[in-house]
Amino acid sequence: MILSGKRSTTAAATTIMTAGIAIISLGTITSDPARAAGGAFLTMTALTLIALRLIRGWIADTADERRYFHEATQRADDERLKYLAATAALDIERSRMRRDADEATQKAAAQLAADQARLRAHFEEERNELISHSLEAAFKMLTTGRLLEAAQDHRRAVIPFPTATRATEATGPISRGIHQSGTPADQRTTT
Repeated sequence: MILSGKRSTTAAATTIMTAGIAIISLGTITSDPARAAGGAFLTMTALTLIALRLIRGWIADTADERRYFHEATQRADDERLKYLAATAALDIERSRMRRDADEATQKAAAQLAADQARLRAHFEEERNELISHSLEAAFKMLTTGRLLEAAQDHRRAVIPFPTATRATEATGPISRGIHQSGTPADQRTTT
């Protein structure tokens, strides 16, 4: 095809235009208008061919756009690689932080278990010591007879519940501890 190569199209157009100018000159010299018109037609054809080549180059030449597209693609690839590197670094940092948090949780759980065991042992020791002291004190009180005295003192200190007969005897305010006779309740003797 004639319009396929830029150099071949330019060479063909130059050749046709040179031939057209020569025919125009020959037609003018010989006073032959048909030959001069044919030469003008060849010259216009060559100029049209050159114009079409320039228009095709202007419309279809995508070298600048290809270069721009290649540069934009390269920048996008660079940005994508930077993003992937940043994402990988972020994932590594997250996994490190998660690992550190898990280790800290495990250490805290181990420390908690150790503290609980230590406190449990201390509690058991104090409990056993209190039981031992209580048993020793009970044994001493039992052997000396003070346990029976304490039980009897405890019975004396207990306030009995009012019964029906005692409720009829008390006509005064019981909350103040004064009996009907006017003597305080703890000074009265029961008959």
